[in-house]
Amino acid sequence: MFREDKIMQARQEPHKADFDRATEEAKQLYKRRKKTVELSFADIKEHRGLRRFPRRGLTRATTQVGLAVLVHNLLVVHRVTETQ
Repeated sequence: MFREDKIMQARQEPHKADFDRATEEAKQLYKRRKKTVELSFADIKEHRGLRRFPRRGLTRATTQVGLAVLVHNLLVVHRVTETQ
């Protein structure tokens, strides 16, 4: 099933989506996501100041998010290469 199909299904059947997240496989997936994806978002929000967008417009907001993600990724690469 494509990701969009799952999103639509979750919107149409929210209780089933809750039940699906309660499976052991889903718990393991969210546990892994917590260590990777959510941590990155938290770092960008807290340490890069990306809670609000000082500029207006989708293009400027997209540019700002892109730059924040680029900085985050460069810092990760720097940290990994520094420890090797």
